[in-house]
Amino acid sequence: MDRAALAPYIRRITGRPEVEFSVGKMVGDASTREYFRIDLGPDATPKSLVLMKFEAERALASDEAVNAEERIEELPFLTVQRYLSQGGLPVPEVLLADVDHGLVFLEDLGDRLLMDDVLYADDETRHRWYSKAIDLLVRFQDHNMHFGEASGIHRRFDKDLLLWEFEHYLEWGIEALYEVKMTPAERGTCREVFSRICDRLLGFPQMLVHRDFQSRNLMVRDGALALIDFQDTLYGPWPYDLTALLFDSYVVLSETLRDRLIREYVERFEKVCGSGFDLDAFEEQFYLQALQRKTKDAGRFVFIDKVRKNPSFLQYLPDTLGYVKLLLSKVESMAEVWEILGRYEERLRP
Repeated sequence: MDRAALAPYIRRITGRPEVEFSVGKMVGDASTREYFRIDLGPDATPKSLVLMKFEAERALASDEAVNAEERIEELPFLTVQRYLSQGGLPVPEVLLADVDHGLVFLEDLGDRLLMDDVLYADDETRHRWYSKAIDLLVRFQDHNMHFGEASGIHRRFDKDLLLWEFEHYLEWGIEALYEVKMTPAERGTCREVFSRICDRLLGFPQMLVHRDFQSRNLMVRDGALALIDFQDTLYGPWPYDLTALLFDSYVVLSETLRDRLIREYVERFEKVCGSGFDLDAFEEQFYLQALQRKTKDAGRFVFIDKVRKNPSFLQYLPDTLGYVKLLLSKVESMAEVWEILGRYEERLRP
């Protein structure tokens, strides 16, 4: 980063004519965004901040092929941050934004992720932290239910997008990974079953979903959790965020703990949101949504490697495929698709 180019922004944020500062690159995510920590020194207010840098010319374009031509009125990160802040949800404050130059300066929430505290922890420690995550998720959902639709957030998980995510796995997790071509008949069978699942998902209650509500996007600060990486928020099937949290590719929970947390989510949602529902019916919806989500994730990790030249997410592919295999066994009418996928991916074979 060019320190001279950053200096005017730092002066505006701090209100001081001259500020000494240093800039360090932070570990990024799977996107094309870059993050930098700007250290302003112990006597400054704030002492540090985070710079999110992105391609300004693509800032208002969708990252998904199915929505490649979609144009957005405002940088989604700013739209969603404002909406969540209105509900008192713990998100980083926007200190200054210059979208035309691909720069957003944010409150520094530190480096400690939920993943850091639970990756090697026992189930009781994990339960304590995941209970906090469920509390935050219910607050997120309650805000949407009672505050109403977010101004400026119009995107939805329609059938095209849900189906595109399913088929993302066929394209990248099978064909690109193994350099093969599925037969038209195999593709057609998978698409027919995936299409029926998408129809069912769209029949569930729809609400605002973070889309990546998981251990790498929850920050630990002063014993509580804060939410980051929310720019892809849209309207979608109700169980979506819970599946992202409890079927996290980065932290694999025991089935016993996952079942316990599902029950706790149901209890807390009923208490906070004042809406009761049947646990068995919800679990069926939960596993159906989880299958769609984790299938997409398996393809995405290969895509990130082959297209963005970032192989770091391939280490999470085996656990993700383990989830897919488990979910194929839990969802009805998947036998034919399961058999087809197993022809190419031995890790999915029954």
